[in-house]
Amino acid sequence: MPHIAKMLQVDGARHPDRTLRLTEFARGKYQNCDLRGNGFSTVRGIAEPRKVIIDRAQQTQLVEALAAELDVTYGEDLDDRRQD
Repeated sequence: MPHIAKMLQVDGARHPDRTLRLTEFARGKYQNCDLRGNGFSTVRGIAEPRKVIIDRAQQTQLVEALAAELDVTYGEDLDDRRQD
């Protein structure tokens, strides 16, 4: 995976034209990094960049990316499997 995230480790940097497709975040300094306008659906290490700036509309993508990263199983899915 590309390590575009290393290029983003700049305080207050705005990256609206960069794509985060297949990006992997590692430990680093991302505070005030402006990620507005970027998608998070294929990002790995999504829990690493703390105190970044996003749009409210990106919140759902962020949650979905984090759930995928954590390999979350939803209770409803378990209930459906038990009924089959």
